[in-house]
Amino acid sequence: NSNHDHIFVVNKAYKLVLVNKAAQQSFRSMGFDVRVGMDMIELVKPSERDAAKAEIAGAFLGKVMQSEKQYQIEDRVQIYHQTFFPIANER
Repeated sequence: NSNHDHIFVVNKAYKLVLVNKAAQQSFRSMGFDVRVGMDMIELVKPSERDAAKAEIAGAFLGKVMQSEKQYQIEDRVQIYHQTFFPIANER
């Protein structure tokens, strides 16, 4: 939780399994209550949800998926570099 990166771990149903404090605090400042168990797609603009699902699906197929998003938040523009990658389970 000492990381400034926003880290989310999702399952194949797009439900959040893990969210770090940096992500929770950042999204809280924008009016979102991010919590484990919620649908991650709810955090995405409706017009961008299909693209987000495709990026996440690529990670579940073993691919590293990267994109850059630009958002107008109040009086400033924020740019987010997003990377979706698979996490191997040793079980």
